[in-house]
Parts: sequence; structure tokens; C-alpha cells
Amino acid sequence: MSEAAQRPSRRSVIAGAGAGLLALAGCVPGTEPARPEVDPEVSIRARIAGEVQSLSRRYAAVVANFPDADEQLVSFAAEHDAHARALTGPSQRATPSTSSTAPSPGPAEPAVPAGLRAAIQSLVVAEEAAAARRSQQARRASPSLARLLASIAGCDAAHARLLPGPVGPS
Repeated sequence: MSEAAQRPSRRSVIAGAGAGLLALAGCVPGTEPARPEVDPEVSIRARIAGEVQSLSRRYAAVVANFPDADEQLVSFAAEHDAHARALTGPSQRATPSTSSTAPSPGPAEPAVPAGLRAAIQSLVVAEEAAAARRSQQARRASPSLARLLASIAGCDAAHARLLPGPVGPS
């Protein structure tokens, strides 16, 4: 056999080197394996749940500033908490392994108007805005999430109409 027949061709050397580099690229420290794709609805639900929890915190702030406020405010806050739990689903709820970790700090407590009448009026405005947002979000959501958001929007609108009108000076 001739010497040229025993030597690898330039093309096979380049192809082998390229294959070797590709094989090594997977072993280089600092490269991360591909992450599994996250369902976009999970992040949408979490964002909306945060909005709902914000409304619950507004109620809590009003009740904290006005201890004599109608008990219905506490009930409405609890309904918003239930809505947030329904949005996040069982996978986002605390489990024995995750409940021992320190909770992340929430947003600052919402500002509460000085008088009870003004505070309740601010809740009415917030409930009406929330109902409108949930209705808009339902239009762009999957069918199952749209049903839940429509239900929450209806509840928000009902809260706006049922909030007590305080008697006395504001």
C-alpha cells in the first residue's frame, strides 16, 4: 500500500476534530443542562394570585387601622385568600418540607386613608378595578383558568356592591 493510502485525509481529520470538540462541549464546567420548559400558565396564575393577595392585604390593613370595622371586611379578606389558593393550586401550597423555610417578605403594607368611610371607599374602588382586571385576564386565559377568573371577577364585583357604608363621621 502506498503512504498516501495509509494517512487520513484532511477532510476526515477536520471532521474528527469537530466531533471531538462537540463531545467536549458537553463536559465543560459551567454549562448547565437544558431546563425543562415551564408551563406559562403557572407564572400567570402566580402573578394573578399575587394581585389577589394584595387586595387581601388592603382589607387587613383597613381592619388593623379600624378595629371596629364591620366583620364583613374580615370575611371578604378570607375570600380573597381562598381565591389566591385556588389560583396557585396544590403544587404551590406549602408542604412539610417547604413550610419550615422563612417566608419571603411581602410588599409593604398598603396605605389606608385616615377615615373609615374613605378607607371603605378605597376598597370599593380596588374591588371594581380588580373585577375589571380579572374579566380582561379571563378573555386571554385557557378555558379552565378563564372560568376561575370569571368567578373571582364576579366575587370582586359583589364585594364592591356589598361593602358596608359606615355610619358617622369619616
